[in-house]
Amino acid sequence: MRNLPIDYLKIDKSFIHNIESGSSDLAIVKAIITMGQGLSVDVVAEGVETKGQAELLRGLECRFAQGFYIRRPLEAADFEAAYLPDDSHK
Repeated sequence: MRNLPIDYLKIDKSFIHNIESGSSDLAIVKAIITMGQGLSVDVVAEGVETKGQAELLRGLECRFAQGFYIRRPLEAADFEAAYLPDDSHK
């Protein structure tokens, strides 16, 4: 993996779903984060839906997350208005 041109490892939401219950998914998430740190790539946890998941991931030094807890999906027009320069979505 160290020879692949990657910048991020993404942790699938199926592993995030049960991490608060101490399942084997927690061990997998820890391993992915450790591997990302060892490879000097950022790790993104997807499917973060609760404060507990977000706090646990923060404690594991996962710096990036996406999911409903972070922000609900936006309609295209709302995304464009919020994130694109005024003249780019005309």
